[in-house]
Amino acid sequence: MRWLKILLPAVILAGMCAYSLFEGPRRVPYLSSCLRDPVAFDGRVIAATGCRVAEVQENGFIVRHFGKEAFIKGMIPGLAEGQYVDFVGRFHKQGRFELEKYHVSSRRARLIKLGVSLIPLAVVGYMLCISFRRIRTSTEMFIQ
Repeated sequence: MRWLKILLPAVILAGMCAYSLFEGPRRVPYLSSCLRDPVAFDGRVIAATGCRVAEVQENGFIVRHFGKEAFIKGMIPGLAEGQYVDFVGRFHKQGRFELEKYHVSSRRARLIKLGVSLIPLAVVGYMLCISFRRIRTSTEMFIQ
């Protein structure tokens, strides 16, 4: 019964991960998917997160995301190279986007977000270390 309590959530989690891996890109396409097959995604509204601004031009800007570059037509006041942009835009088969919505975050804000996200990881790691230490000491009693 104890193994079932451990194994069942692990199987459910693995199933959810597999579903997300195979079904996710069809529901919400990635920026790289659009650039790989422009005709299939022509006219679709795409949401892209964590795109780094590579170059700012007079009628738009170029973003870099996982090694791919895309031109975004539309202006964001005060945008500079090196900032990170999350945006929603309509993709065109020429390989460009028309900007509809956006959010600009600074490097400092991204680092703070990353640091805050690591706190629960550290707490869970600490709790696992304590649990393994207890298991090891309790099994050593039976060995002696």
